[in-house]
Amino acid sequence: MILKNKKGLSPVIATTLLILIAVIIALIIFLWVKAFIGEKIQKDLGAGPEAIENFCGADQLVFSANAILSGSDLKIELQNSGNIPIQGIQVARKGLASVKIIGNASFSGGPLTSGDDSSLTVPANGIAKGNSVRVVAVLLGILQDGSSKKEYACSNNYVEVVVS
Repeated sequence: MILKNKKGLSPVIATTLLILIAVIIALIIFLWVKAFIGEKIQKDLGAGPEAIENFCGADQLVFSANAILSGSDLKIELQNSGNIPIQGIQVARKGLASVKIIGNASFSGGPLTSGDDSSLTVPANGIAKGNSVRVVAVLLGILQDGSSKKEYACSNNYVEVVVS
C-alpha cells in the first residue's frame, strides 16, 4: 500500500526547531562553563579596582592571632598589622589529608583596620587545648559587575596558632 498524500514537516518549522535546539544546547554549555570559571571579586583601596587575590599577599595582609578555648567556643584574638582592612576570619583545622573549616565570623562593627585589634568567637567543634588551628583572613570585595559585595577568604595567607 502506497500513501500518496503524505504530509511532512514544513522546511520553515524544521529550520526553526533546529535553531531553537542549537540555542538551547549553547545556553546549557555556557551555564556549565560559567560554573567552572566563577565570578571575579575586586577590591578598591583608592588606586582603582584590582583582583582581590592581589591583596592577600604577605606584604599587604599582615595579621597575628591567638586562640583561647572558652567552654564550647573558641575565642580568636586578632591584630591587623597590615594595610588591608580585614572583614572577618575563617578558622580551620588541618587534618591528615585535608583542611576542614570549623567556623567563620565577621566583625559586626565593620572591618578591622590597620593597627586595630579585636576578638571573634567561633564554635570549637571538637577543638581541644593544645590543638593547632589555622586562622585565615576574610576580605570584603565587590563583584566585577558591581552588583553586590562578597567575602573572600585569603586561604594562601594564614596564621597557625596553638589553642590555649
